Amino acid sequence: MFISPYLYYSANIEPMLGFIYAGTTLFTVAYVWFRVGEKTGRTNPDIDRLFMGRVPVRKWRTYVVADEMGQTLEK
Repeated sequence: MFISPYLYYSANIEPMLGFIYAGTTLFTVAYVWFRVGEKTGRTNPDIDRLFMGRVPVRKWRTYVVADEMGQTLEK
């Protein structure tokens, strides 16, 4: 943390620095929770099809992917 000493001593926020890092951490966790899809058991072409089909990330776990011929693939 290169900027931490400057924030702690020069900006005089001292222990409140923890609130800054806690807030950014919570924001990052929420972003990852809602924006990173479950990819377990999926191949790269399956993930490409999910993106091209604009399937919401929260539905990736149960979504059945069809191959190029239109046949559904088992998970």
